[in-house]
Amino acid sequence: MIRDHRYETVRKLITTGQLDTFREIIDTVPKTVIRKDLGMHHDTFDRLLNNPTKFTFANAIRLASLIQVDEMAVVKMLYNQCVVDRKIPKRKKQS
Repeated sequence: MIRDHRYETVRKLITTGQLDTFREIIDTVPKTVIRKDLGMHHDTFDRLLNNPTKFTFANAIRLASLIQVDEMAVVKMLYNQCVVDRKIPKRKKQS
């Protein structure tokens, strides 16, 4: 498998502390590339993006392998995303 060159950019951004949350990865590597590399269906990956608490350690470890960073870096980014998501008030649906 040929690794997308944008993972190297993400690796550098993570190791220099410029990326803090999981969704920031999507700004550099398109979600279609990531989900294909993780072997996920697009609906499944979208669900995980919307609710990062559903990410498994296996998914995080696989993503860390693609980015070539320590697994805890990805777990920390997922945790930070959950914290950010909790702080954003949910909008009520209008009927």
